[in-house]
Amino acid sequence: MTWSGARSFLGLVALFAGIYYFPQLLENRSNSCSALERSLLNQGNLGSEVALLRVLQGSSDGTIASKIVKKEYPNIPSEIGCVITYWRVTLDPTIGQDMLLRGLLIGDIFKR
Repeated sequence: MTWSGARSFLGLVALFAGIYYFPQLLENRSNSCSALERSLLNQGNLGSEVALLRVLQGSSDGTIASKIVKKEYPNIPSEIGCVITYWRVTLDPTIGQDMLLRGLLIGDIFKR
């Protein structure tokens, strides 16, 4: 591998690492699913659903977002699905509102 090829490869690695870790750093959370939950809470025009999520989020650490995302992307790890969803929600907040409402209206996200 030439020097320019190595730099390109390292640049791609840095880009993907930034895309993956930026939500956690921006939202000051320990994982991407918890960062997604925080992002959804910050949007907040959902009334009682957001109030319920706020109560549950203190002990959730991303569990609720993980289950919602797992329904949306059943074939990929939830941590990666949370990153994808975080960026989708950042670019179009209505996606997050719809996803949150669908997830909260489906009672089995609260099952262990």
